[in-house]
Amino acid sequence: MGLPILPIYFLGERIEGFDEIPVIMVNKTIRDRFTNNILDVSHNFISALFHEGIIVNIPALKKKRRDELETLLSIFDQDNRNENHHIMNVKEIDFPEKFRPIIRRLQGCSGQRST
Repeated sequence: MGLPILPIYFLGERIEGFDEIPVIMVNKTIRDRFTNNILDVSHNFISALFHEGIIVNIPALKKKRRDELETLLSIFDQDNRNENHHIMNVKEIDFPEKFRPIIRRLQGCSGQRST
């Protein structure tokens, strides 16, 4: 059997109905279609067909930063774009010290440095 998949989608567009939720977890459930009851059984074939996922709702990050993960993910806030729209204008001093190596790494990938 293959490796489990956990995709993470970074969406910069508004997701209607989820305006206030920065990180959305998508969990798979197996249900009886007729009764709608959740089936508490697993099977390798069925498990391999579907996957869980995470959606990072970037527009909601500017409204709420409820924990460290959401603070870190705010690096991708679209308001941090410059006139190029492909380069993020992030200042590492705006983030806690422990996130700065991540910011430096991301800036190194883009050829941009900002302090």
